Amino acid sequence: MIMKKIALLLLISLYIEAYSIRLPSRHKNKCQTDLDCPVLDCLTYPCDTFVCENRKCVVRSTKEICVIGGCSGQLCVSYYENGSSTCEWKPVYGCYSEYGNCSLIDGKCQWEPTEELKACINDRGQAKLEY
Repeated sequence: MIMKKIALLLLISLYIEAYSIRLPSRHKNKCQTDLDCPVLDCLTYPCDTFVCENRKCVVRSTKEICVIGGCSGQLCVSYYENGSSTCEWKPVYGCYSEYGNCSLIDGKCQWEPTEELKACINDRGQAKLEY
């Protein structure tokens, strides 16, 4: 619970900083860092998928954007999907933050099945990757 409060305070401080201190971009209307666009979404996702337009971040491509979701960060979902789950912790969920790469594979957002991730999941007791 305390970690969630700390994370929320950090996110709020970044949000406030984004509105109060705007660093000029070397390339007009192109995000160079997450803070170039003062919108909460741009603080959450990498800016190379966004451009700045009228002080807002706008998706610059129509390709699927994959994000990590779920209360424990165990899901790899489309930005446009509901990436929520029950709030529980299983040791196997740590594998996703340690070895996971959430990306678009065969037209679907999923965890890249690296040998390290598969071995970790196997060691911690889950039969298959979660999507």
